[in-house]
Amino acid sequence: MLRRLLDWLRRLLRKEAENDLGQAHATVADAQNPIDPVVPVVELSPAEEVQDQPDVLSRTHYVQCVSTSGLHQMAYHEWGDPNNSRVLVCVHGLTRRGSDFTVLAKAMSDRYRVICPDIVGRGDSD
Repeated sequence: MLRRLLDWLRRLLRKEAENDLGQAHATVADAQNPIDPVVPVVELSPAEEVQDQPDVLSRTHYVQCVSTSGLHQMAYHEWGDPNNSRVLVCVHGLTRRGSDFTVLAKAMSDRYRVICPDIVGRGDSD
């Protein structure tokens, strides 16, 4: 199941990269997914090499949080229809930020309301 999910994510990222680059790419047949039999082949850069640029399709919001050290603001980025009952939450690891999910969030925003928080101390959060 995990392998199928990773394969699906790879195909999704390849499609997004093709759209962003606006270039024609060779295609290969994907025998495992008869619904989407043609997948563009592209070279993807590691996430660490991609410059973090604001996405005009996302909205950034803040929520007030409290901890033992006091009040602080936590940021989250949102894509898609805010009234959509289908919500996908993408949470980053220890040293990353919510905007790391921009490509995935843009691709999923037609079906889901995608929320990517910046955990406190990272990204746009206090």
